[in-house]
Amino acid sequence: MIQYNILRNPTRTLEEAAKYQFYKNIMDEETFNTLNKIYPKYSVWVIDKYLKLSDTTLSKKDAEEWIRPLLETYEKISKQGFFKSELCPPEFKKFQDIQNIGSLETLHFLIKNRWVRDFIDQQTYKNYKKEALYVVAYTDENWTIIRPDNFLACILLGGGDFGDGTQTKWCVSTKSQSSEINFERYYTPVGDEEHCPMIFIQNNKTKERWLVGGSDDLINDDEDDELDEKDTKKLLDSLPQEAIQKTDAITNGTFSELMTGDIGRINCANCGDRVNKENTSEVEGETWCESCAQDLSVCSECETYVKDDSLIRTDAGRELCEKCGKWLETCDQCGNKIDSQENMSRYKSAGWCDSSGTCYCSNCWEDHTICDECDNFTDNPERGDDGNYYCPDCIDDHKEEPEEEEEEENILETSKKVFRFKRIK
Repeated sequence: MIQYNILRNPTRTLEEAAKYQFYKNIMDEETFNTLNKIYPKYSVWVIDKYLKLSDTTLSKKDAEEWIRPLLETYEKISKQGFFKSELCPPEFKKFQDIQNIGSLETLHFLIKNRWVRDFIDQQTYKNYKKEALYVVAYTDENWTIIRPDNFLACILLGGGDFGDGTQTKWCVSTKSQSSEINFERYYTPVGDEEHCPMIFIQNNKTKERWLVGGSDDLINDDEDDELDEKDTKKLLDSLPQEAIQKTDAITNGTFSELMTGDIGRINCANCGDRVNKENTSEVEGETWCESCAQDLSVCSECETYVKDDSLIRTDAGRELCEKCGKWLETCDQCGNKIDSQENMSRYKSAGWCDSSGTCYCSNCWEDHTICDECDNFTDNPERGDDGNYYCPDCIDDHKEEPEEEEEEENILETSKKVFRFKRIK
């Protein structure tokens, strides 16, 4: 007699229980345990269909990775009522009992067909009305303007709940994963200076609808056809001024910019002209148009534009911005920067600095001499008895002076000789 306690699944029929015990006895333990763990509720069905696979080379690991997701989806749609729903084709009704699914291939076909996908999408987004997030910018008897803030709001606004009850053809408004992916692609948060957030516009009398904004700066009707410049202007002119102002308030002003073709344009900080942002350059934290920026110098180090009053010229002929030139020493004679990679060393590849901090560039340092005693520059060097050159403050220590005693002795000796000469005479 079969003991149900070893089968660990009291929902099995007697026939299933018998098969379970039979497979356990004839199969190697590793294969049996692997297949049994894929989805315990359907383990007998899994083992039975696995053994009937035409592709006997399918490994146990591959079978596990392939079969488990199919069974998980099958269990999910079974509990959610797919086989009793209107979306389920009549020929699929019998598959409510898994024993009627004759092979793993049939299970795969069932789970991957479009009816199951549509059912899953419908279940995923069934609470879209409650979970839709949006901001109403303006509404009156003629117009409704809304900013959708999540994908479920796009389903609500683009579906039959608004307008004349028909579904728009916007790629972000259907209950599907593809539409949700499109929404993530086109979604633009408030504060983006280059794009307008998505805006839903409805004419409450004609039931016409438009979708404006997003990362592609769309201005589309409910057929998802793009409006030309003339129709865009017509739509904008038909909106009340208050509606435009309130919509600008929830889009950071980008709604009007998009509708007037001014989106993505910015004022040049130098000339004030309105230009496309892609035709601008950054100049010391400001945005300049290309026409103004081309007259500026370019930093030789970081290759950014530099204003004339910030430009640093070096003795090597390079022009640098303040950031790249701030570490350079200044020549105390000509005022140019000393173009060297060493800071405050005695000898630099492009100039000299003495021990007191006085520096000269390569164009000026040859006019000066370094004192060999104090290492300071001097314009009036003197040569010492040792052959080196010294500044006036140090030269006395390196010059020999005549001895005073010898001079006195010489004078005394001369005086004695003169005295003797006079006496003899």
